[in-house]
Amino acid sequence: MLEAFQAGADLHQLTASRVFGCDVTAVTLEQRQLAKSLNFGLLYGMGPARLQAQILKETGQLLRLDEAKAYKQEFLATYRGLAHWHARTNRERAWHGGQLETRTLAGRRRLAVSRSTESLNSPVQGSGADGFKAAMGRLFTHRAEVPDARLIIAVHDELVAECPIDQADATAAWVRRHMQAAMEEIVNHAVPIGVEITLGRDWAGTPLEA
Repeated sequence: MLEAFQAGADLHQLTASRVFGCDVTAVTLEQRQLAKSLNFGLLYGMGPARLQAQILKETGQLLRLDEAKAYKQEFLATYRGLAHWHARTNRERAWHGGQLETRTLAGRRRLAVSRSTESLNSPVQGSGADGFKAAMGRLFTHRAEVPDARLIIAVHDELVAECPIDQADATAAWVRRHMQAAMEEIVNHAVPIGVEITLGRDWAGTPLEA
């Protein structure tokens, strides 16, 4: 998985090619959509029955339980490092009486985690949150770079900034630069960090030239 990110590969397409046993170039949109559900669900240890329900909800595809099990097995066989991490985390939780202390990449703790999916989810989602908060800190520290720009709101993993229209490009570069730098520090440059920017006249993203 790290190699795929480093190479700039389409991870959902890659997963689909492994699960369905076809060339990456032959993956259909439906197969990629199903693989997207696999990536986001199985990363956090989702079981076959829950995966079956999730795929039905997200794609409308009804899988047999044995198909969901086979997809999970192929997913873990493809991303062996992920499978080892799952197994190690579950062993550690068992050794500590069914509860585990988790840590993000920045070292932030969460105590008494008992559910398997939460023990896998917390370090990943928590590390993303650490990077996001660090980005906001960097943007505040470096606010003099674009003095007329203002951060307005943070929603999940998105920031909304407002500025004079003639400073839109400079503000976009400011946001991208510090969001990338913050997350690169969190992951220790293990994978490239991408930041998507939308420029618009309003929060709906109406084009500037409209």
